[in-house]
Amino acid sequence: MSFSIAGKTAVITGAANGVGLAIARHFAEHGANVMMADVDETRLIEEVGETEGENVRYFVGDLREKLTIQNLLSATIDAFEQVDILVNASRQMVASDPLSSSEDAVESLLQQNLMTSLRMSQCIAKRMIKQAEDLPEDQGCVGAIINLSSVAARRAHPDLLGYSVSCAALDQMTRSLAVALAPSRIRVNAIAFGSVMSASLKDTLKDNADYRDDIKNHTPLSRIGRAEIGGDPEPVNNIEIYIGLKPVPEWTSADNRYELQSLMEQKLEQHPGLLFNFSQPIATRVDELLSGVKAQLAIKLFGPDLAVLAEKGQAIEAVVKDIEGARDVAMEQITGESQLVVKPDRRALSRYGLA
Repeated sequence: MSFSIAGKTAVITGAANGVGLAIARHFAEHGANVMMADVDETRLIEEVGETEGENVRYFVGDLREKLTIQNLLSATIDAFEQVDILVNASRQMVASDPLSSSEDAVESLLQQNLMTSLRMSQCIAKRMIKQAEDLPEDQGCVGAIINLSSVAARRAHPDLLGYSVSCAALDQMTRSLAVALAPSRIRVNAIAFGSVMSASLKDTLKDNADYRDDIKNHTPLSRIGRAEIGGDPEPVNNIEIYIGLKPVPEWTSADNRYELQSLMEQKLEQHPGLLFNFSQPIATRVDELLSGVKAQLAIKLFGPDLAVLAEKGQAIEAVVKDIEGARDVAMEQITGESQLVVKPDRRALSRYGLA
């Protein structure tokens, strides 16, 4: 089974801004045929415009209308002859008064976040099933549908009733479609985002500035999203922790930064397998841009054999540690991470409501 999206055709809604735009760019960069759909014509033209090429097209329309969805599918087939992936990234988040019976926020968000994704999924799934009629049964998955949801489906907020309800409904719709479409070899999944500085969230914060502090207080490390510079791709086992320090005269446990760092090291050394170093925000960004690592000095080894690289790296690490003045010497882990490969029986899983 190949996980490559090169040559696949993907329809991505909400593709003019935020997460939808990021997904569309990623798919296009990796060789997929991308149909970017959104109601924001200006942003689509700015993003695609004159760069519209062989593997990128855009479609403008209000996907809450059934006819618009059919027109989007037709435009995709005309451009690429098939559709293999659907990403329902068109979402909206607005505040709503949970005790107001006159507001239509709940109905509006159900229409935008649930019904649009449902109708898009139904329309695209029918096309995927038709495309697969002449394909052999052992080919595996013939299509994939991904819905963008939110942790708001499970973490309630008093001012986000409509958004939470619509996301919870979207999650259940995803489960139901996963079971229904599994026999047709179509995968249906959802991704529940946390606090990502999306276009929808930006608009909400403009009208509700006090939400920012509440979101940050419920976000690990008080960080929303990631840095604008994407020049430092990191594995999932890497984390940066920012610590705000009081003025030195107010310190009670150390007299200077080096003593404080030493105390931190003593605490962190209690956790086996943890590699760490200390830096400052600006310094670490400069180090990364220059050498690709968060350190002032980096020794890089290249070669095809990971075992040999690990052996040589450990030898170099031992030598460098003995050099006077060297601090935080550590070798990046490249071996020893075992993997468990699971190949699910999707037909069997579908009987348990999984896909």
